[in-house]
Amino acid sequence: MERREFLKTACAGALAGPAGNPPPLVDPATATEWLARWKENILHTAGDRYCDTETGEEIGWLMSPLLNGFYCGYRATHDTKWVEKLVDWTDSLGACPRILQLCGLGSNRVGT
Repeated sequence: MERREFLKTACAGALAGPAGNPPPLVDPATATEWLARWKENILHTAGDRYCDTETGEEIGWLMSPLLNGFYCGYRATHDTKWVEKLVDWTDSLGACPRILQLCGLGSNRVGT
């Protein structure tokens, strides 16, 4: 779908309001293909388990896109497995000794 066509469709849907039945923004076949490719990619990347190995700056650069992807995956599919992954990765992040230390929850408090 070209940008101009997308914008026309989006505007038509917005103008139609809730009572109208605007056409879908993306045809169902394309949406299914995109979702399958996204799912394969995020599951492959999640297999690296950055949440268990990274500390410092890498947490933001490597984990935040995946956490956002798990959230968006649930919003797009309503499949609770994405919530489970989000919770699993967030729990692993919270168990990171350096994070606990920076929050003052570890055995060696920062600044003391």
